Amino acid sequence: MKSLSISTKLWLPVIVLTLVISVLTTLSIWRTQTALLLDKSSQQEHQTKLEQALRWRGLTEANVTRVEAGILSSDTVVSETFKPDIEATTAKISGIQKQLESSATSAEETAAMAKIAKTRAAYIGIRGEVVKLKVGGDLPAALSALKSRMLPAVASYLDAQQDFVTVQLRRSDEQRESASAERLSSVWLITGVMAAIILALVASTRLLVRSISLPLNELARQAERIGNSDLSGVIQVDRGDEIGEVQRALSGMQAALNNVVGLVRHSADSIQTASQEIATGNLDLSQRTEQTASNLQQTASSMGVMTATVRHSADSAATANQLASSAAQVAQRGGAVVGQVVSTMDEINASSKRISDII
Repeated sequence: MKSLSISTKLWLPVIVLTLVISVLTTLSIWRTQTALLLDKSSQQEHQTKLEQALRWRGLTEANVTRVEAGILSSDTVVSETFKPDIEATTAKISGIQKQLESSATSAEETAAMAKIAKTRAAYIGIRGEVVKLKVGGDLPAALSALKSRMLPAVASYLDAQQDFVTVQLRRSDEQRESASAERLSSVWLITGVMAAIILALVASTRLLVRSISLPLNELARQAERIGNSDLSGVIQVDRGDEIGEVQRALSGMQAALNNVVGLVRHSADSIQTASQEIATGNLDLSQRTEQTASNLQQTASSMGVMTATVRHSADSAATANQLASSAAQVAQRGGAVVGQVVSTMDEINASSKRISDII
């Protein structure tokens, strides 16, 4: 189920239900047609047997009437007239009897046909004796045998035939009841299958809803957890459907966010380290600046001393210039002093340039 897509899951119950209904409809039609064909064939069979039995009874009654008329009549012409019809009817009855005996499909029909054959044989035997008495001229004995023996044998014979008719009517009713029961069982079968289909559909729908709603709820909780900046959870990816694709996408997003957070944390650590280094450099630069300012103050003091010295030297040079005219030796010494002063001034000038460069 986890490997099937949601669209397939949604279509699967419809497809299965359609197939089951199609099979059920086909089976119902086949069972109904089969039952109808069997019922029709059985009804036709019973109807044919019933018609033959009724025809047999009619032919028997006709023959009995002919025989009775021939015996009761004092004229032999009546007997001779009915004799061919009696023989023809007897042949027809024999043919019907053979057909019914060969078409007997149950023990009840076989027993009924055996009873008919037995009573018929008894009737034919008694009929022959009565006819022989009539032909022999013993009319009173023939009439007595007709009333006491042949007519009861005929009644037993006709009762046996009626029993066979009753069997056919009862079997026809049983066949109709069986067909009705078969149709009713088909209805109950279809009802049971439909109930099973409904239960299966409800169960499959519940399973389908659980297979979709539970993973979606879990995905919603995972997304809410990630939205709350919790990237420590593990997203389980164990499906092959659209929900599995969302799981993989959400897991990939969480991994990407973890990488981004790692990069941001690394960048923050780098920025912190650089900030600490900059702060250290600023402190060192401040200390160097203070040292440079102190050096500049000392240089300024030295420049003040040098300026006073230069001024004093200038005063001395003026005094020396005034005394130059009085003594050459003093002038020469003064010239040497002036040369030294010039050299000192050059050095001071050079030192001033170096101080300027330092500042």
